[in-house]
Amino acid sequence: TTYDVSYTLNGCSIDTSAIIIVDTPPTLNVNSGTICSGDSIELIATPSVLGGTFSWNTSPIQTSQSIWVSPISNTAYIVSYTINGYTTEDTSLVQVYPTPIVEVNSETICDGNVATLTATPSLGGGTYIWSPGGETSPTISVSPSTTTTYNVLYTLNGCEASALGEVTVNPVPNIVIGDETICEGESVTLTAMPDIIGGDFLWSNANTSASISVSPSSTSVYSVLYTIDGCQNIATANVNVNEIPTLSFINDTICEGESGTINTIPSPAGGTFVWEDNSTLDSFTDSPLITTDYEVIYTLNSCSSLPQYGTIVVNPVPVVSLSDVLICEGESTTLIADVSLAGGNYLWNDGSTLPSLTISPLVSTTYDVEYNVDGCIGTSSALVSVQSPEPLDITISDTAGCAPLTVSFTNPLATAGSDCIWNINNGDEVSGCTTTYTFESGGCYDLSLTVNDGVCVSNTTEYNIICLDDPPIASFVVVPPMLTENSQWVQMNNNSIGAVDYLWNFGDGDTSTIVNPQHLYVDVESGINIGLIAYSVQGCSDTAQVLLDYQDEPIIYIPNTFTPDGDQHNHVFLPVFTSGYDPYNYNLMIFDRWGEVIFESRDASIGWDGTYSGDARNVQDGVYTYKIVYKVKKTDERRLIVGHVTLIR
Repeated sequence: TTYDVSYTLNGCSIDTSAIIIVDTPPTLNVNSGTICSGDSIELIATPSVLGGTFSWNTSPIQTSQSIWVSPISNTAYIVSYTINGYTTEDTSLVQVYPTPIVEVNSETICDGNVATLTATPSLGGGTYIWSPGGETSPTISVSPSTTTTYNVLYTLNGCEASALGEVTVNPVPNIVIGDETICEGESVTLTAMPDIIGGDFLWSNANTSASISVSPSSTSVYSVLYTIDGCQNIATANVNVNEIPTLSFINDTICEGESGTINTIPSPAGGTFVWEDNSTLDSFTDSPLITTDYEVIYTLNSCSSLPQYGTIVVNPVPVVSLSDVLICEGESTTLIADVSLAGGNYLWNDGSTLPSLTISPLVSTTYDVEYNVDGCIGTSSALVSVQSPEPLDITISDTAGCAPLTVSFTNPLATAGSDCIWNINNGDEVSGCTTTYTFESGGCYDLSLTVNDGVCVSNTTEYNIICLDDPPIASFVVVPPMLTENSQWVQMNNNSIGAVDYLWNFGDGDTSTIVNPQHLYVDVESGINIGLIAYSVQGCSDTAQVLLDYQDEPIIYIPNTFTPDGDQHNHVFLPVFTSGYDPYNYNLMIFDRWGEVIFESRDASIGWDGTYSGDARNVQDGVYTYKIVYKVKKTDERRLIVGHVTLIR
């Protein structure tokens, strides 16, 4: 604003003016930014009024309007601006992101294989871009046909890093082996020829040279693995082995005076034959006097066999003889063929092929045999004459009873001079046409009679003709083993052996014939004897007895509350037992709520008065646990009772 003033003195005036300038304080702006570590940024301070001076808080202090800075971490830069006596300042924040480092592996592969390249950054979380290819993953799989360099650009928070990985591609070699053909037992050399020389060979037989010599016994395949610069290829060769042909023979066997033919079976077929007499047929015929071998050589595919031999076997005609035999009617005899040569086959007129023939003819009969040794047959015959035996009969005094039992045996048809033998199927034997025998054990017995008249032996058997019973064994148990009530049911469990009928006497006047009866005993006051008679099939018997004792069950009264308050009424906790318990096997224990034993008595007449055991101090009112162990006098059974009693004063 301009102000005017006029000054007058003695009529004289002068005018003047003054200007009051009002300054506005300047403003200041400075840019902020983000950089990657190692980069620089220009900071520019922009004041609202030009013409002033700048001061940055750098070291050293800079006074230009703009500065370049390269902080290694997030940094605040302060700039002051002064004009017309006014100073203002502003702050620039420079955020520094670390510049990542990335590495990529290099690989060497064979043509056609796949290589894996992996970018490994120093800081994770960024993005990837590969070239060539444009893949965006940290790992890529590539299969270049030639050696190729791959670049990856890794970006994190706008900061970039790149790395190169090279995939070296080596060519896969080609290799060739020629097939060969040999005869069995010969050798051949196989040579592997690669198109790239300088590599390593590995044959299927572990040889490592370029050529190998082989002698397979059959057609075989050989392979070689050729490796150069880490790349491999396999070649195979067939070594065809023409087998040395062989012959098998269908030899011929003849009898003296006959002719025979040897037939051949070549393997494989299709070759030529040369026999020892220069004949070339596949068979050979001759009439030798003795067994003879004949030589032949067989050739196929230029491979000749070793000399082979077929045989014509000449067998002698055997001599066979039989002897006549006299037998008794019903008996057997064995005809044995006596032969001049061993190892032959027999054929009797009934079809049997054994060296001997066991027969039982009813009438006199002639038997023929043929004996064949290697196709040569001899014959003979024999007469078997049959004589009738004398008749037999068996008379027995007793056929049933209880063991032991004595029985007499008689053969009423026995003639003078007859020899009678009695056989029992328990292994015993007695002689005499009239005799006795005592059977000691039960069971059914067979009886056989054999009579020898000097020519024929007659026998007859009666099966199960004598049946005896062993005395049975009576046995039983009762459940329960003791009566504990005046009226009680009892089960009888029958364990008898060898019995079929039973008679029970329950000891109270009642009886039963049931195998396992039940019985109700009423008004019992003492023990009872129970009897059992067991009978076998033949009426043999045995008796058993069991004493069924009687015992009163102990009766116990246990109070649930007592009042040890000094009035002499109900002041002791004392379980009350009737007879039937063992007073010398008694134990009473009292427990507090923590399980501590506070009282114990082994005398059924001494109870708990509400004090600590061995101490006159009274316990507190409350509920206490008791445990009583006692033994039943007759059964020695130990019983446990656990409960609670309430103490009130």
